[in-house]
Amino acid sequence: MTRGKGLNHPDRIFFENLGYQTLVAPLSVIKILPLSVEAINEFEKSQWVFFTSQAPVKTILSVAPKDIKIAAIGKKTANEVKKYGYNPDFVSPIETKKAMLTSWKKLYPERTSIFYPKSQLADKFLENFLKTDNVYSYVAYENDFTQEDQNFLKKLLMEHSISAVYLTSPSAWQRFYHVNSDFEDLEFIVIGETTKEAILADFPKACINLKNNI
Repeated sequence: MTRGKGLNHPDRIFFENLGYQTLVAPLSVIKILPLSVEAINEFEKSQWVFFTSQAPVKTILSVAPKDIKIAAIGKKTANEVKKYGYNPDFVSPIETKKAMLTSWKKLYPERTSIFYPKSQLADKFLENFLKTDNVYSYVAYENDFTQEDQNFLKKLLMEHSISAVYLTSPSAWQRFYHVNSDFEDLEFIVIGETTKEAILADFPKACINLKNNI
């Protein structure tokens, strides 16, 4: 399990119910950044906020107007939103950006304004996909891979017989690949086509199990 600290519990239950024995080796540390005055002003003018991660939910909703519409990338992110007294207006049935934006746009085809808090690693997929809307994207948190976590992953891989690795983003793959390039008999369980493509670009013979509904 490779999500950031504190984010692995629901997935761990899912896999253990399938009979897996699980170990957690976070490949990211999240550092929440303060919202700038400009960002808050843009947020107040927006009709929607899009959460593609649980990470910025608490900070963003602490300054959100009660009438803001909320789109969440999946059930886990939606549940995080609910913890702070808001009910998402849209929850993606599949936990990928492409599925989220495609299904959202079918329901809400009219032009609107969107506030999008993201990490410094995020690409421009959302902004490009919703180019007919007014999207204000903002780096609300940093996603880092500390030396301590790199050393822990190396130790775990040395001491345990690992049969599968669960990855939820291209950056998670790149960090795992940076630490370990011995993939013999290793299965990759991934969310999203972009993560799958990132693995295949580096390791064309990878054994990949694509899971979009975890």
